[in-house]
Amino acid sequence: MTDLKIYGLNITALFASSDMMDGINPLLQTIVLLLTIIYTGINIYKKICDGRN
Repeated sequence: MTDLKIYGLNITALFASSDMMDGINPLLQTIVLLLTIIYTGINIYKKICDGRN
């Protein structure tokens, strides 16, 4: 289920950063994209650490 959340956040970030959404504040686009990258990185790190144990 967490993978589905990650994919949903990534898709949301892609849509928010696309040219189709010109009305959205560029600062908001940047924040959404950065938070998605950080969240994805944390989950990748957790999966790597769980794999070592």
